[in-house]
Amino acid sequence: MFLKKCSQGIVFTLLSFAVILWMTPFALAASRVESVDQDGDGKKETQKFYNDKDTLVRTAKDTNGDGKPDQFTKFLKGRNLILREFDANGDGKIDKRKLMEWGSRRLVPGQSEIPSYVPLQTEEDSNYDGKIDAYTEKGNKDAAKTKIGQPFNTRIST
Repeated sequence: MFLKKCSQGIVFTLLSFAVILWMTPFALAASRVESVDQDGDGKKETQKFYNDKDTLVRTAKDTNGDGKPDQFTKFLKGRNLILREFDANGDGKIDKRKLMEWGSRRLVPGQSEIPSYVPLQTEEDSNYDGKIDAYTEKGNKDAAKTKIGQPFNTRIST
C-alpha cells in the first residue's frame, strides 16, 4: 500500500513537472496569464498571455479537447499582423503556420470585400515528416518552388 501511494505521488509530481516545462516557453515574457473556459464544460480551453502593459501578446487554445493546446496565435503588431500555428496531429510539434495581416478580401467573385485576416505566407507539413509540403506567399506564385522539401521548423514561436 505504501509503495502504491509513493508511486502515485511520483507519477503526479512528474506529470506536474512535465506540464510546467511544457508551458514555460508560453509564459516567458508574459506578465499575466488568463485561462478561459469558452464552452462552459469546466475545462480551460484557452490561455491568454499579456505583457507588462497588459496587452494581449499571444494565445494558446485546445481545440480538440485533449487537454493540450494545439492552436497558437502570436500578435506581432497588435492585431494587425499575427502568426498562427497549428499542431494538427497532437504530437506537440507545429505542422502548419500562417502569417496574416488584417485587411479585406473578396470571398465570392462579384461580391464586395469583407474585413478579415489575409494570409501573407502559409507553410505546412501535411505528412509530418519534418519537411514543407505546401507553401504560399502573397504576390509570389513561384515561392513554393524554393520552399517545398525544405526542413519545416516544428517549434512553437514564442
